[in-house]
Amino acid sequence: MRKTGKPFSPMIFRLVGLFALVAMILSIVGSTENANFTSGLVNTKTQVGLVLYLVAWIGVCGLFILVASRSQSIEDGEHRLLLAVGISLPLILVRLIYSFIYSFGHKAQFNMLTGNVTIQLVMSVLEEIVIVLVCLGIGLTLQVRPSAEYTHQSSVSSRGQDSVELESATLQGQTPKPRQYQRPKRRGGPISRLVMFAVDEINERRR
Repeated sequence: MRKTGKPFSPMIFRLVGLFALVAMILSIVGSTENANFTSGLVNTKTQVGLVLYLVAWIGVCGLFILVASRSQSIEDGEHRLLLAVGISLPLILVRLIYSFIYSFGHKAQFNMLTGNVTIQLVMSVLEEIVIVLVCLGIGLTLQVRPSAEYTHQSSVSSRGQDSVELESATLQGQTPKPRQYQRPKRRGGPISRLVMFAVDEINERRR
C-alpha cells in the first residue's frame, strides 16, 4: 500500500495477531496441564484455543479480501505474498476441522496420538508441510528491498542565509566563518541510528 500512501490501520493486524497469540498460549497451557496423554490432550483450555484459532482464521480471511481488493496498490514483485496466503488459508481450515472433529466430536479416529494414521496424514501433516513449503518458496523469490539512503539536502532558506552572511562578512573586511555542519536527523531503530552515528563521525574526521 506504499503506492497510495493509505495503508490499513496496524491495529487491525494486531487484533488478529492477538487472537492467534492467545489461542496458542491456551493450547500450550491446556496440553501441558493434561497428564493423560491417551485422551488426546483435550480440555477446556485447548477447546477455547481452537475457537480463538478459528476467529483468527476468519480475521485473516477478511484481511486477505481487503488487501486483494486493493491489489493494484501493492508494490511490484510482492503480489506473490497474496498467492501464499490464498493457498495457505484453505489448508489451515482443513487442519482446524481435523482438530475440531476430535476436540468437540470426540471421534477416536481423529486422535493425534492413537487415531487413524491415514486421516492424520491427509488432514494434518500434509497441510502443514505444504504451507511451510509454499511460504518458504514464495518468500525466497521476493527481492530484497534496498536499504534507505541518508542524504542531507540544504534548503533554499539555508542557502540564502549562507550567502547573506558571506556578503556581510566581506563588506566588513572580516574573514567569513565556516558554517557549522548540522547532522541531519536520523530515523529508525537504535541499531540503525548507532550505525549512522559512526558513519557521521568518520565523515567529519575525513574533512
